[in-house]
Amino acid sequence: MKKIFILLFLAQAAWAQNTGIVKYEQVIKFDMTPELKAALHGVELPDHKSSYELVFSPEESLYKKLHEKNKASSNVMMAGANADYFFYVNLAEKKTIEQEEFLGKRFLISGDWSKDDWKVSGETKMILGHPCLKAEKTDTSGMITAWFAMDIKVPFGPKEYGQLPGLILELKIHDKTTIVAHEIELKPLSEPIKKPKKGKKVTSEEYEVIKKEKLKELRESRRSSGGNQIIRIGG
Repeated sequence: MKKIFILLFLAQAAWAQNTGIVKYEQVIKFDMTPELKAALHGVELPDHKSSYELVFSPEESLYKKLHEKNKASSNVMMAGANADYFFYVNLAEKKTIEQEEFLGKRFLISGDWSKDDWKVSGETKMILGHPCLKAEKTDTSGMITAWFAMDIKVPFGPKEYGQLPGLILELKIHDKTTIVAHEIELKPLSEPIKKPKKGKKVTSEEYEVIKKEKLKELRESRRSSGGNQIIRIGG
């Protein structure tokens, strides 16, 4: 408890700035199914790394994928590896807008910024000079662990994860995906945060149905033609 009080004191004493930019690195570990291993002749796929940026103010945030070159094996198609991705949150409206590309088509997925059922533990650590607390929650796929900064008091983080009393600087999702901040700039923004606007407007439920149907069609088509293996990479 003494350690927590010291970190809280440091957080309160720190220069308060709730506007800025965070850069993250995301690492995804692939699930190597027997079928995929056979198709790749036993070759193990490396972890997939990508870069993201979160722009935030006390009222809004925009999480976006940074463009980079991705190299894939000649017989593996990484669906979504080079696609644009944006996740926007508006606190006043309690709404989210997710812009995602799927098989070459853009979608705008609307949603509600609903409260997450996080459980904050007493574990602490420093990330990029910011005192952080650990929080955990579970969903249907497993455990999600977040570390949030006590001195950056905005409820945002990577993708749809947030609703904590501080900015999420580290996130681990189902022991497969890790997202870690490697750079933070606390400063006034040079321009307003803009909502994503490109794509077909759908609800999250409609989008899930579209993805399942199209992936099923693509797998059946490639299986019948002996085409490349597909690995789906989300935003």
